[in-house]
Amino acid sequence: MACAAARGDQPPDSSLAAPRAKIGAVLSDLAGLADLHMHSTASDGMLEPAQLLERGALAGLRAMSITDHDTVAVHLRGDLPATGMEIVPGIELSCDTEWGELHLLGYHLDIHRGPFLERLEALRQNRLKRLDRMIDRLSAVGVKLDAAFVDDLRGRPGSIGRPHVARELIRSGAVANFREAFERYLGRDGSAYIPHHNGLSPTDAVRLVADAGGVSSAAHPAKLIEEAPETFFDELRRAGMAGLETQHPSHSANQVKNCRRLAVKLGLVETGGSDFHADADVDPGGRHSGVGCMTVGYAVVARLRDLAGGGVACGRRAS
Repeated sequence: MACAAARGDQPPDSSLAAPRAKIGAVLSDLAGLADLHMHSTASDGMLEPAQLLERGALAGLRAMSITDHDTVAVHLRGDLPATGMEIVPGIELSCDTEWGELHLLGYHLDIHRGPFLERLEALRQNRLKRLDRMIDRLSAVGVKLDAAFVDDLRGRPGSIGRPHVARELIRSGAVANFREAFERYLGRDGSAYIPHHNGLSPTDAVRLVADAGGVSSAAHPAKLIEEAPETFFDELRRAGMAGLETQHPSHSANQVKNCRRLAVKLGLVETGGSDFHADADVDPGGRHSGVGCMTVGYAVVARLRDLAGGGVACGRRAS
Protein backbone atom coordinates (compact mmCIF):
# COMPACT_ATOMS: atom_id res chain seq x y z
CA MET A 1 0.00 0.00 0.00
CA ALA A 2 2.86 2.35 0.87
CA CYS A 3 4.37 1.81 -2.56
CA ALA A 4 1.05 2.57 -4.25
CA ALA A 5 0.64 5.69 -2.20
CA ALA A 6 4.13 6.75 -3.06
CA ARG A 7 3.48 6.29 -6.76
CA GLY A 8 0.32 8.33 -6.41
CA ASP A 9 2.31 11.19 -4.95
CA GLN A 10 4.45 11.42 -8.08
CA PRO A 11 3.54 14.01 -10.73
CA PRO A 12 2.39 12.66 -14.14
CA ASP A 13 5.22 11.70 -16.47
CA SER A 14 4.89 14.25 -19.25
CA SER A 15 7.22 12.22 -21.44
CA LEU A 16 4.38 9.70 -21.94
CA ALA A 17 1.86 12.24 -23.19
CA ALA A 18 3.07 12.37 -26.80
CA PRO A 19 3.32 8.57 -27.31
CA ARG A 20 -0.14 8.13 -25.77
CA ALA A 21 -1.57 10.79 -28.07
CA LYS A 22 0.05 9.13 -31.06
CA ILE A 23 -1.39 5.73 -30.09
CA GLY A 24 -4.80 7.34 -29.66
CA ALA A 25 -4.59 8.91 -33.10
CA VAL A 26 -3.64 5.59 -34.71
CA LEU A 27 -6.52 3.80 -32.99
CA SER A 28 -8.89 6.54 -34.15
CA ASP A 29 -7.63 6.23 -37.73
CA LEU A 30 -8.38 2.49 -37.69
CA ALA A 31 -11.76 2.70 -35.96
CA GLY A 32 -14.94 1.51 -37.62
CA LEU A 33 -16.28 -1.58 -39.37
CA ALA A 34 -16.18 -2.91 -42.93
CA ASP A 35 -18.26 -5.38 -44.94
CA LEU A 36 -15.94 -6.72 -47.63
CA HIS A 37 -18.18 -9.15 -49.51
CA MET A 38 -21.47 -8.44 -51.29
CA HIS A 39 -23.06 -8.59 -54.74
CA SER A 40 -25.07 -6.18 -56.88
CA THR A 41 -27.19 -6.43 -60.00
CA ALA A 42 -23.93 -6.35 -61.99
CA SER A 43 -23.66 -10.05 -61.14
CA ASP A 44 -26.11 -12.20 -59.17
CA GLY A 45 -27.28 -9.70 -56.56
CA MET A 46 -30.78 -8.24 -56.46
CA LEU A 47 -29.97 -4.69 -55.36
CA GLU A 48 -28.55 -1.83 -57.39
CA PRO A 49 -25.17 -0.50 -56.21
CA ALA A 50 -26.80 2.66 -54.82
CA GLN A 51 -29.13 0.52 -52.72
CA LEU A 52 -26.19 -1.45 -51.33
CA LEU A 53 -24.45 1.79 -50.38
CA GLU A 54 -27.59 3.01 -48.66
CA ARG A 55 -27.76 -0.23 -46.67
CA GLY A 56 -24.08 0.10 -45.76
CA ALA A 57 -24.56 3.66 -44.53
CA LEU A 58 -27.58 2.64 -42.44
CA ALA A 59 -25.48 -0.17 -40.93
CA GLY A 60 -22.90 2.41 -39.86
CA LEU A 61 -20.08 0.98 -41.95
CA ARG A 62 -16.89 2.92 -42.49
CA ALA A 63 -15.98 0.91 -45.59
CA MET A 64 -17.48 -1.69 -47.90
CA SER A 65 -16.56 -3.60 -51.02
CA ILE A 66 -18.94 -4.70 -53.77
CA THR A 67 -17.37 -7.93 -55.00
CA ASP A 68 -19.38 -8.99 -58.03
CA HIS A 69 -18.52 -12.23 -59.80
CA ASP A 70 -15.92 -11.79 -62.56
CA THR A 71 -16.70 -8.09 -63.09
CA VAL A 72 -15.82 -4.63 -61.81
CA ALA A 73 -18.61 -2.96 -63.81
CA VAL A 74 -19.98 -1.25 -60.68
CA HIS A 75 -16.67 0.38 -59.90
CA LEU A 76 -16.23 1.60 -63.47
CA ARG A 77 -19.53 3.49 -63.47
CA GLY A 78 -18.36 6.55 -61.56
CA ASP A 79 -21.90 7.51 -60.49
CA LEU A 80 -22.08 6.01 -57.01
CA PRO A 81 -23.97 8.28 -54.60
CA ALA A 82 -22.37 10.21 -51.76
CA THR A 83 -22.35 8.26 -48.49
CA GLY A 84 -19.07 9.15 -46.77
CA MET A 85 -18.01 5.49 -46.77
CA GLU A 86 -14.82 4.24 -48.32
CA ILE A 87 -15.61 2.02 -51.31
CA VAL A 88 -12.93 -0.59 -51.90
CA PRO A 89 -12.88 -1.77 -55.54
CA GLY A 90 -13.42 -5.52 -55.36
CA ILE A 91 -14.22 -8.67 -57.30
CA GLU A 92 -14.92 -12.37 -56.72
CA LEU A 93 -13.29 -14.82 -59.14
CA SER A 94 -14.23 -18.49 -59.53
CA CYS A 95 -11.64 -21.24 -59.94
CA ASP A 96 -11.79 -25.01 -60.13
CA THR A 97 -9.67 -27.23 -57.90
CA GLU A 98 -9.58 -30.99 -57.49
CA TRP A 99 -11.29 -30.55 -54.10
CA GLY A 100 -14.09 -28.29 -55.27
CA GLU A 101 -14.58 -24.72 -56.40
CA LEU A 102 -12.49 -21.91 -54.92
CA HIS A 103 -13.77 -18.35 -54.92
CA LEU A 104 -11.11 -15.69 -54.66
CA LEU A 105 -11.83 -12.14 -53.52
CA GLY A 106 -9.72 -9.28 -54.89
CA TYR A 107 -9.42 -5.89 -53.17
CA HIS A 108 -7.89 -2.46 -53.81
CA LEU A 109 -7.80 -3.08 -57.54
CA ASP A 110 -6.66 -0.65 -60.20
CA ILE A 111 -9.81 -1.25 -62.22
CA HIS A 112 -8.58 0.56 -65.33
CA ARG A 113 -5.70 -1.74 -66.24
CA GLY A 114 -6.22 -2.97 -69.80
CA PRO A 115 -4.97 -6.58 -69.48
CA PHE A 116 -7.10 -7.05 -66.36
CA LEU A 117 -10.25 -5.84 -68.11
CA GLU A 118 -9.47 -7.97 -71.17
CA ARG A 119 -9.28 -11.09 -69.01
CA LEU A 120 -12.58 -10.20 -67.34
CA GLU A 121 -14.22 -9.83 -70.75
CA ALA A 122 -12.97 -13.31 -71.67
CA LEU A 123 -14.56 -14.63 -68.46
CA ARG A 124 -17.81 -12.88 -69.40
CA GLN A 125 -17.81 -14.52 -72.84
CA ASN A 126 -17.26 -17.89 -71.18
CA ARG A 127 -20.31 -17.26 -68.99
CA LEU A 128 -22.39 -16.43 -72.09
CA LYS A 129 -21.41 -19.72 -73.70
CA ARG A 130 -22.36 -21.53 -70.52
CA LEU A 131 -25.73 -19.73 -70.53
CA ASP A 132 -26.44 -20.89 -74.08
CA ARG A 133 -25.68 -24.49 -73.15
CA MET A 134 -27.96 -24.26 -70.09
CA ILE A 135 -30.76 -22.87 -72.24
CA ASP A 136 -30.32 -25.74 -74.71
CA ARG A 137 -30.51 -28.32 -71.93
CA LEU A 138 -33.57 -26.70 -70.39
CA SER A 139 -35.23 -26.69 -73.79
CA ALA A 140 -34.41 -30.38 -74.22
CA VAL A 141 -36.41 -31.20 -71.06
CA GLY A 142 -39.33 -28.99 -72.08
CA VAL A 143 -38.49 -25.78 -70.21
CA LYS A 144 -38.52 -22.71 -72.45
CA LEU A 145 -37.11 -19.41 -71.21
CA ASP A 146 -38.66 -16.15 -72.35
CA ALA A 147 -36.77 -14.86 -75.40
CA ALA A 148 -36.81 -11.25 -74.14
CA PHE A 149 -35.29 -12.37 -70.85
CA VAL A 150 -32.51 -14.25 -72.63
CA ASP A 151 -31.74 -11.28 -74.91
CA ASP A 152 -31.62 -8.94 -71.93
CA LEU A 153 -29.33 -11.30 -70.03
CA ARG A 154 -26.94 -11.59 -72.96
CA GLY A 155 -26.73 -7.82 -73.24
CA ARG A 156 -25.88 -7.16 -69.60
CA PRO A 157 -22.57 -5.33 -69.05
CA GLY A 158 -21.76 -7.36 -65.92
CA SER A 159 -21.63 -11.12 -65.40
CA ILE A 160 -24.39 -13.70 -65.52
CA GLY A 161 -24.84 -17.03 -63.81
CA ARG A 162 -27.22 -19.70 -62.62
CA PRO A 163 -29.06 -17.45 -60.11
CA HIS A 164 -30.33 -15.33 -63.00
CA VAL A 165 -31.77 -18.40 -64.68
CA ALA A 166 -33.18 -19.65 -61.37
CA ARG A 167 -35.06 -16.39 -60.83
CA GLU A 168 -36.55 -16.59 -64.32
CA LEU A 169 -37.63 -20.19 -63.68
CA ILE A 170 -39.38 -19.00 -60.52
CA ARG A 171 -40.98 -16.03 -62.29
CA SER A 172 -42.30 -18.22 -65.10
CA GLY A 173 -43.74 -20.77 -62.68
CA ALA A 174 -41.46 -23.58 -63.82
CA VAL A 175 -40.28 -24.03 -60.22
CA ALA A 176 -41.45 -22.76 -56.85
CA ASN A 177 -38.16 -21.60 -55.36
CA PHE A 178 -34.38 -21.58 -55.60
CA ARG A 179 -34.01 -24.99 -54.02
CA GLU A 180 -36.24 -26.60 -56.61
CA ALA A 181 -34.52 -24.73 -59.45
CA PHE A 182 -31.12 -26.05 -58.43
CA GLU A 183 -32.22 -29.53 -57.44
CA ARG A 184 -34.17 -30.17 -60.65
CA TYR A 185 -32.21 -28.20 -63.21
CA LEU A 186 -29.21 -26.07 -62.29
CA GLY A 187 -27.37 -27.90 -59.51
CA ARG A 188 -24.68 -30.51 -60.05
CA ASP A 189 -27.28 -33.26 -60.28
CA GLY A 190 -29.75 -31.18 -62.29
CA SER A 191 -30.75 -31.92 -65.86
CA ALA A 192 -29.46 -28.55 -67.17
CA TYR A 193 -26.25 -28.33 -65.15
CA ILE A 194 -23.18 -27.08 -67.01
CA PRO A 195 -19.85 -27.02 -65.14
CA HIS A 196 -18.28 -23.60 -64.80
CA HIS A 197 -14.90 -24.28 -66.38
CA ASN A 198 -13.37 -20.90 -67.16
CA GLY A 199 -9.72 -21.90 -67.51
CA LEU A 200 -8.72 -19.83 -64.48
CA SER A 201 -6.57 -21.75 -62.02
CA PRO A 202 -6.32 -20.57 -58.39
CA THR A 203 -2.76 -19.32 -58.87
CA ASP A 204 -3.82 -17.62 -62.13
CA ALA A 205 -6.57 -15.81 -60.20
CA VAL A 206 -4.16 -14.69 -57.47
CA ARG A 207 -1.78 -13.33 -60.11
CA LEU A 208 -4.59 -11.67 -62.06
CA VAL A 209 -5.54 -9.70 -58.95
CA ALA A 210 -1.90 -8.89 -58.22
CA ASP A 211 -1.32 -7.72 -61.80
CA ALA A 212 -4.22 -5.31 -61.30
CA GLY A 213 -2.43 -3.84 -58.28
CA GLY A 214 -4.69 -5.64 -55.82
CA VAL A 215 -4.53 -8.18 -53.05
CA SER A 216 -6.53 -11.42 -52.76
CA SER A 217 -8.30 -13.45 -50.09
CA ALA A 218 -9.90 -16.90 -50.31
CA ALA A 219 -13.69 -16.53 -49.97
CA HIS A 220 -15.78 -18.66 -47.56
CA PRO A 221 -13.03 -21.31 -47.51
CA ALA A 222 -14.31 -23.50 -44.66
CA LYS A 223 -15.41 -26.49 -46.74
CA LEU A 224 -12.32 -26.35 -48.93
CA ILE A 225 -10.12 -26.25 -45.83
CA GLU A 226 -11.78 -29.49 -44.73
CA GLU A 227 -11.07 -31.15 -48.09
CA ALA A 228 -7.82 -29.71 -49.44
CA PRO A 229 -4.37 -30.17 -47.91
CA GLU A 230 -2.82 -27.24 -46.11
CA THR A 231 -0.12 -27.14 -48.76
CA PHE A 232 -2.75 -25.98 -51.27
CA PHE A 233 -3.37 -22.77 -49.32
CA ASP A 234 0.32 -22.33 -48.66
CA GLU A 235 0.94 -22.51 -52.41
CA LEU A 236 -1.60 -19.73 -52.93
CA ARG A 237 0.09 -17.70 -50.19
CA ARG A 238 3.43 -18.10 -51.93
CA ALA A 239 1.77 -17.03 -55.19
CA GLY A 240 0.66 -13.80 -53.50
CA MET A 241 -2.66 -14.49 -51.74
CA ALA A 242 -2.70 -12.40 -48.57
CA GLY A 243 -6.01 -13.15 -46.88
CA LEU A 244 -8.50 -15.77 -45.75
CA GLU A 245 -12.19 -14.96 -45.27
CA THR A 246 -12.69 -16.30 -41.76
CA GLN A 247 -15.86 -14.30 -41.08
CA HIS A 248 -18.70 -15.51 -43.31
CA PRO A 249 -22.38 -16.23 -42.56
CA SER A 250 -22.12 -19.82 -43.81
CA HIS A 251 -19.32 -20.71 -41.38
CA SER A 252 -20.15 -22.55 -38.19
CA ALA A 253 -18.33 -21.61 -34.98
CA ASN A 254 -16.04 -24.60 -35.41
CA GLN A 255 -15.34 -23.72 -39.03
CA VAL A 256 -14.42 -20.18 -38.01
CA LYS A 257 -11.90 -21.64 -35.56
CA ASN A 258 -10.42 -23.83 -38.30
CA CYS A 259 -10.18 -20.87 -40.67
CA ARG A 260 -8.59 -18.65 -38.06
CA ARG A 261 -6.11 -21.34 -37.11
CA LEU A 262 -4.97 -21.66 -40.73
CA ALA A 263 -4.85 -17.88 -41.22
CA VAL A 264 -2.61 -17.48 -38.18
CA LYS A 265 -0.38 -20.37 -39.19
CA LEU A 266 0.14 -19.03 -42.72
CA GLY A 267 0.27 -15.38 -41.73
CA LEU A 268 -2.85 -14.43 -43.72
CA VAL A 269 -5.07 -11.43 -43.03
CA GLU A 270 -8.49 -12.42 -41.69
CA THR A 271 -11.15 -10.88 -43.92
CA GLY A 272 -14.92 -11.09 -43.78
CA GLY A 273 -18.27 -9.89 -45.03
CA SER A 274 -21.97 -10.60 -45.39
CA ASP A 275 -21.86 -12.08 -48.93
CA PHE A 276 -25.19 -10.34 -49.34
CA HIS A 277 -27.16 -11.14 -52.49
CA ALA A 278 -30.81 -10.39 -51.77
CA ASP A 279 -33.42 -10.00 -49.07
CA ALA A 280 -35.01 -13.34 -48.26
CA ASP A 281 -38.54 -11.98 -48.70
CA VAL A 282 -37.65 -10.73 -52.21
CA ASP A 283 -35.61 -13.72 -53.28
CA PRO A 284 -36.86 -16.92 -51.59
CA GLY A 285 -33.89 -19.16 -51.06
CA GLY A 286 -31.58 -16.15 -51.30
CA ARG A 287 -28.31 -16.44 -49.41
CA HIS A 288 -27.17 -14.88 -46.18
CA SER A 289 -28.30 -11.89 -44.16
CA GLY A 290 -28.20 -8.17 -44.71
CA VAL A 291 -25.42 -5.77 -45.59
CA GLY A 292 -23.27 -5.28 -42.51
CA CYS A 293 -24.43 -8.46 -40.76
CA MET A 294 -20.87 -9.80 -40.90
CA THR A 295 -17.98 -7.37 -40.60
CA VAL A 296 -14.31 -6.92 -39.83
CA GLY A 297 -12.49 -3.96 -38.34
CA TYR A 298 -11.39 -1.11 -40.58
CA ALA A 299 -7.82 -2.07 -39.71
CA VAL A 300 -8.26 -4.98 -42.14
CA VAL A 301 -9.03 -2.54 -44.97
CA ALA A 302 -5.91 -0.55 -44.12
CA ARG A 303 -3.75 -3.66 -43.91
CA LEU A 304 -4.97 -4.95 -47.26
CA ARG A 305 -4.29 -1.55 -48.79
CA ASP A 306 -0.72 -1.65 -47.48
CA LEU A 307 -0.22 -5.15 -48.90
CA ALA A 308 -1.62 -4.03 -52.24
CA GLY A 309 1.06 -1.38 -52.43
CA GLY A 310 -0.70 1.66 -51.07
CA GLY A 311 -3.81 1.64 -53.27
CA VAL A 312 -3.12 4.84 -55.22
CA ALA A 313 -6.02 4.10 -57.60
CA CYS A 314 -7.82 1.84 -55.19
CA GLY A 315 -10.04 2.75 -52.27
CA ARG A 316 -12.11 5.88 -52.80
CA ARG A 317 -14.73 7.65 -50.76
CA ALA A 318 -18.25 7.98 -52.15
CA SER A 319 -18.74 11.55 -51.05
